[in-house]
Amino acid sequence: MKFTRTSSTSAPAQTADFGSKLMQAKYFADTDTLLLEFSQHDIAETYDVNKDVLVEVDNQGHVVSMTIEHAAEQTNVNEFSYQLATA
Repeated sequence: MKFTRTSSTSAPAQTADFGSKLMQAKYFADTDTLLLEFSQHDIAETYDVNKDVLVEVDNQGHVVSMTIEHAAEQTNVNEFSYQLATA
């Protein structure tokens, strides 16, 4: 899996307290599942977006993680990029 970061600014990144763990993307090839983790907060509720996508939130309603089943059918799991955009 290839990860690419681009930035449209030279300003330092803004940070917030999302727990000690950084945002992560994990792909489990044996189950074709993509797990995006945004924080280490405890999960309070899980919402079904559709039959293959689950969103987990903490007790304040902040997104903790997202699970995508059958990920290879819905995404390009071989390459991932993100961009730090300015306002």
